[in-house]
Amino acid sequence: MKKSKIDLKEIYNEFQMEILKGITKLNELLDKFMDNKLDKVELDEVIKCEKHADRLKEKYIEFLFKKKRLLPFLMEDRYKIVISLDRIMNQGELIARTLKIYPFKFNQNIKKEFKDLNFLFLKTVDALIKCTTYIEIDFKKAREYTIEIASLRRKAYDLKYDLLDKLYKKMENTLEIILLSDLISQIYEVISISEQMSDFLNGLIIKYPSR
Repeated sequence: MKKSKIDLKEIYNEFQMEILKGITKLNELLDKFMDNKLDKVELDEVIKCEKHADRLKEKYIEFLFKKKRLLPFLMEDRYKIVISLDRIMNQGELIARTLKIYPFKFNQNIKKEFKDLNFLFLKTVDALIKCTTYIEIDFKKAREYTIEIASLRRKAYDLKYDLLDKLYKKMENTLEIILLSDLISQIYEVISISEQMSDFLNGLIIKYPSR
């Protein structure tokens, strides 16, 4: 394998791992938020991951356009993959910034459902990172992850509305309801973006010869 192709793969792998690192850290901090033990300074780590991932994305795209002849997929397909992954980390940064300005203690009446959503949040992104890895080497395995992501998204969709229903009934402060509703929607949005991307990856499995 030529050095230029190795470099492209290394950049992409580092980009994937930086996103997973940021989302894993955010998942941990959301757990602390639920326990009212969040040190908001720690949220800067998520923001730093987003900035680092953004630099890696730009580096990858620059390399992609220069070395497109080396790719088994079309350049446009790889470009869409990296941009979609970048959207996930951008959304993660938005969640971190929302937590930084959130002025209330977490309402314990919705802790179980919120914790379940946070679990699905990390599990979905983890499955997507694995899917974007296996799409390079094993279409059958990648397909399994697209099915898992779709299932996780459906569970998260139901959970999102269970959460909203409960907080509207259990909470009285209008501003708190608005801010927490927005946070829940932001977390769900990561899961939704992940499913949109997995649908695209499933399309690639159909588009290209089986691996």
